[in-house]
Amino acid sequence: MAIDEKKLEELFSQYPAKVKRNRKKHLIIKDSAEARQEIEANTRTIPGIITNRGCAYAGCKGVVLGPLKDMIHIVHGPIGCGYYAWLTRRNKAESEDPERNFLSYCFSTDMQESDIVFGGEKKLAKMIDEVMETFSQMP
Repeated sequence: MAIDEKKLEELFSQYPAKVKRNRKKHLIIKDSAEARQEIEANTRTIPGIITNRGCAYAGCKGVVLGPLKDMIHIVHGPIGCGYYAWLTRRNKAESEDPERNFLSYCFSTDMQESDIVFGGEKKLAKMIDEVMETFSQMP
């Protein structure tokens, strides 16, 4: 077994058997001797395993809201979800007026479990007020 294969086995040994079996098709060791190598990639993301694939929110944010460049996006959710609001997987549109291009800003209410259980509307109202105060000076 080559050293690269040992590293792959070490990596996969950390996963549960089912995940290991399913994900083994997603990593290959590049071998110029083999005529055709393909990675299976069109599968759902497994919660808890970091991938470069996003969730449904990330897709919606990038495809539907990404091109909206003349408004400020506030993510009313956990801070991890806010990551997708900050120029990741987004349409990198440019505003006709560079002074009013809000794509480079990321705002999140950083919802916690208690906010989700008991309501987070106060956090959202506070965030809206903060954004309005911050940008009220713009022309």
